[in-house]
Amino acid sequence: MTRLVALLTATIILLAVAAALVLKVPEPEPQAPDTVTNASAPNTPNTVWLQEFAVGEMQKLAPANPAAALPMVTIEDDNGRQIALPDLKGKVLLINFWATWCAPCRHEMPALDTLQGTLGGPDFAVVPISIDRGGRSVAAKFFTETGIKSLPLYIDSSSRAARALNIYGLPVTLLVDHEGYEIARFIGPAEWASADAQRVIRATIERAHASRGA
Repeated sequence: MTRLVALLTATIILLAVAAALVLKVPEPEPQAPDTVTNASAPNTPNTVWLQEFAVGEMQKLAPANPAAALPMVTIEDDNGRQIALPDLKGKVLLINFWATWCAPCRHEMPALDTLQGTLGGPDFAVVPISIDRGGRSVAAKFFTETGIKSLPLYIDSSSRAARALNIYGLPVTLLVDHEGYEIARFIGPAEWASADAQRVIRATIERAHASRGA
């Protein structure tokens, strides 16, 4: 009897120890401190500086957050050749999506022409992209009738490039840095030949020079 009690007691003790081991909550493993990760490429440009330029004629200028690289989609250039949007990088770009049936687009085109004539060159270019389904002939006729002299002509008659850039209304204008990143967007017409607009463009060009060590 004494041996049986002792055996039962030992069994109960062993079960209690086993239960304690099973139910023991493991200590959490040390974790690395939280870090902020940019979902875009590590060299994605900062666009906060653009906020100070969203005044006057440029009050609707919306800095991109984050900046996004131009998509690999093609448009037709001045010579009728297909060219990928990223191939245009190397200078600051003002990409304007428009159409001849868009009244605000027609209204702002002379100002874009003036801007190209004033600042266009090795550091900057206006890139007007027509989404007219009639193609080059329709857009070229409008340029001639309006007296556009400085602007090149780009065509996206399928609207494929517009859709790739999430553009579903006109006009929409993208400010693109020299590395091919959209850094700001302006929805609606603007006075692109105004001092406010030129101030934004000149500041973007200056930042491009600084990044190149010029």
